[in-house]
Amino acid sequence: MRSFVVRTFADQPETALGQVREEPGLYRGMKDCHAVVVPRKGWVTFRYRGRDYLGGPGVLRLHSPGEMVTELTHSGPTSFDVVILWLPEEVGGPSCPVLSVSDPRSESLLGLHAALAHGACLESRRWAFAQAAATLAELGASSRATSGHERATVRRARRYLLDRLSERVRLDEVAEHVGMDRFALIRAFREAFGVPPYTFLTHARLVRARRLLHAGERPSDVAPAVGLYDQSQLNRHFRRLLGVTPGEYARGRRVPADEWSR
Repeated sequence: MRSFVVRTFADQPETALGQVREEPGLYRGMKDCHAVVVPRKGWVTFRYRGRDYLGGPGVLRLHSPGEMVTELTHSGPTSFDVVILWLPEEVGGPSCPVLSVSDPRSESLLGLHAALAHGACLESRRWAFAQAAATLAELGASSRATSGHERATVRRARRYLLDRLSERVRLDEVAEHVGMDRFALIRAFREAFGVPPYTFLTHARLVRARRLLHAGERPSDVAPAVGLYDQSQLNRHFRRLLGVTPGEYARGRRVPADEWSR
């Protein structure tokens, strides 16, 4: 039977630990935090920045804010832990979202996982968090230096969309902003992030909407705050992508970490 538990730390709000057991579904979406998925059972193929990867026991999955992840197949119900980190925006995502546990860089990430899972003292958790954050920053810096996917124009288009989640954005204005033909922009954006700009924008709006609902905002107020016409449009997106209405989500008041199990 599927179960989900999340552990937060009042003395260290910049991190949390989620534990998902016997997850039967496939995930598609984006998050507004960094996360290290520590698999315990089952293998998953997933798409990240237009390429397919395999994750499972012995392989850490690295997820970054604003990055689309689409799970394609799995070997059956999966079980995994999720180390969640809220880091400064300049800490980017890695070009490769998988890291073998035999890689020396995984040591700090597994160290934070162990500190959270075993309820280490605050000083130990803070030290482990700092080391893990430094590793993610190093991986993100390497990505910016070597990745051919995130060209400057596509990064600017992504930033333009994220800065205008409360507005109704047209593709033509994004293309004009970055100086590309709109069809060329769609192709380049899909190559970089695995989805076209509109799909990316929809998922980013739902990330913002979940945050607002979690903070206690009413669904009728959330819709215009994330650039949607009305609550019915918000309802459609929630049902299609999350399987619940905004009202049901708000009544459940899931902490953001819980969304990693969907």
